[in-house]
Amino acid sequence: MNIKKHWLKSLAMAAAVAMASANASAEILAWNALNGQISLGIVPLPFGVKTPTFKHPGGTLAAVYTAECFARVEPQYGSAGVFVFMEVQDTAGNLVKTLYPNNGTLCSSGAPMATHSTTGVTNLPPGTYQVVARGWHSNDRASAWTGAHSIVVSH
Repeated sequence: MNIKKHWLKSLAMAAAVAMASANASAEILAWNALNGQISLGIVPLPFGVKTPTFKHPGGTLAAVYTAECFARVEPQYGSAGVFVFMEVQDTAGNLVKTLYPNNGTLCSSGAPMATHSTTGVTNLPPGTYQVVARGWHSNDRASAWTGAHSIVVSH
């Protein structure tokens, strides 16, 4: 499957998960997608995927991050995982809330490259926000990357 089709499939899957994770009247507040691989290290870094700012009416917010994910480490050095968290920020870029979906795990070494999604849910007061995805891998002898990223935020 070519990367464009894979990217569009990832975005569609993220939107479907966002709608399923919220109530039946869920409204998509913001989304963004980024094509291309990002190599990860052992320090959290922004994936480059962040939503534009959006107005949230208050109450439940669901953020879905979807990406291709791969981690590799030689067996003698243990295992590695790719971990993700999402930050809800105000318009000045200040941290409002951190979401650690699925304990942060997106994928683990030993598995083939695949597309994975993770959802974080929180309650927020009314305001204007953006959501930024950050990630890292857990073993300094590992190599890891993510690609075809998307993030969808719903209420």
